[in-house]
Amino acid sequence: MVGGRVQLLGSFPGREGEGLGLFLEDGNAPRVARIVYLPGVDVPAREGLSRDLARAVDALHHPHVQAPLGLDETDGRLAVAVEHADGETLAEILAVGGRLPPEVAARVVRDACVAVHFAHEEGQDDGPILHGWIRPSHLLICRSGVTLVSGFGVGLARSAGDLMPWQSPEQVLGGPSAASRRSDVHGLGLVLHACLAGENPFEREPDPDVAILSRAPPLLEPLGVPSALAGVVRRSLSVKAGDRFGDVLELARAIDAAVPDLAAPAAVAAWSESLFPAGMGMRVLRQRAVESALTAAAHVSTRRAAAPEVPVPLPEPAAVQRATPAPSRAERAPPPRLGFRPAPRAVAPAPVKVEPRPVPRPAAPAGWEDDVFVGEFSLAAPPFPHAARRQNPVDAIEIDVVLPDPPPPLRLPLQPRVTAGRGELRASAQGLAVTVAALALGQLRG
Repeated sequence: MVGGRVQLLGSFPGREGEGLGLFLEDGNAPRVARIVYLPGVDVPAREGLSRDLARAVDALHHPHVQAPLGLDETDGRLAVAVEHADGETLAEILAVGGRLPPEVAARVVRDACVAVHFAHEEGQDDGPILHGWIRPSHLLICRSGVTLVSGFGVGLARSAGDLMPWQSPEQVLGGPSAASRRSDVHGLGLVLHACLAGENPFEREPDPDVAILSRAPPLLEPLGVPSALAGVVRRSLSVKAGDRFGDVLELARAIDAAVPDLAAPAAVAAWSESLFPAGMGMRVLRQRAVESALTAAAHVSTRRAAAPEVPVPLPEPAAVQRATPAPSRAERAPPPRLGFRPAPRAVAPAPVKVEPRPVPRPAAPAGWEDDVFVGEFSLAAPPFPHAARRQNPVDAIEIDVVLPDPPPPLRLPLQPRVTAGRGELRASAQGLAVTVAALALGQLRG
């Protein structure tokens, strides 16, 4: 590791192939770091990767650069440690929100141009520090709306298959190490096209390398992109390097001229917030992971401060060691006696009689009214806001009525069964009518 080592704490939620850990170096406090694994790097490429990354660690300190910390082998895999920043990558934003508004896309790529230009100029003594592998996952949109660029020193050590389709025509022909300043211009043009169209123009091609060398990217004007900004993208993606912008600074100035009303960082932050609201989804899991890492960093700092520096005794000369007499048999401490001691018996605890306590009936306070308040709860990781209703506890009492199963039969009084014939039944009805009439007449007379 360049200047320190990495203590891996676990995987980073939501990002495959990345972890979260602490970067430990002598004389400095532990820092939370994001660990990016690099599979399939051979020995010659590893030497070049270590050299390029050491240059990037020493030189790249800029507000738009996500500072690399070093290179180490963790869990048997080669990994790059970069400084952690709170936000989402451009790849995550494109996967959730699709195309970006032109003014937001222009601001994101313009900030990336500033970072790449700084890397080109800062390493001028030993040659420019080229990126060589600019892609949306290397651009991080912070909570403040500022774009950070990571991945410096990594792309030149990867294979051509790993870089596809985020590479320039000259890298397709000559390999990843054939990158130049105008190769990074091409990479930023690919990222700008992906922001405006939602995807890489050569991603769905059956042969991306052939398409990069021979085909022009699709037009952006039918998608509502201003023609001036679409022209900037087409020039950046020219197959011939001489037809592109001379450097990324010229590309940044062309973006300023094409989009005069660039989105402010606050507008970029609001756009990202609309796709990844605070307190929801993956942001909660990542925040918890970072808080655990900060707790671990504080624990390491406390342990370092509490550990006293114990001087290591130097070995005595051989003459002094021979002059020291050996202890006699009487002075030697007898060895401890080893014997069998039965385990104590477990005593059963005395039973405790628990008296049931009556449950008091809650009294309703005066002027009690149900009100609704919004709280947050979740059965899974991402909490979502739900309405929780508070009601009078007296009204909430429920009484359970238990019926036997099956229920008892329904018993009703039944009239005596009539067995007479039709003539007798008709005579009985007539007699009943005469009796009723006589009773009624008697009551009237009385």
